Amino acid sequence: MSLLPISKETLIHGSNDGGKDVKQDDASMAALLMEAGHRLNLRDHLAGILMDSAKLMSVPGAFYSYCPLLSQQESHREFFFCSGS
Repeated sequence: MSLLPISKETLIHGSNDGGKDVKQDDASMAALLMEAGHRLNLRDHLAGILMDSAKLMSVPGAFYSYCPLLSQQESHREFFFCSGS
């Protein structure tokens, strides 16, 4: 079994609590996912069950993106992991 270095701290897009809190923390990833959704002819929509935390997305809210730091000392991001349910 492969283990990816992902957790709720490295989640940058999606929700880990059933849509109560929706994250869209990385502008470059949000732009990439928005472009992918538009290329797939997916319509922009609000994702989330609470209006104050809902985010405009063009991919499903259950599509998760993670971006772990390579080490605790590094403050930049090198790669992304994406998964859907």
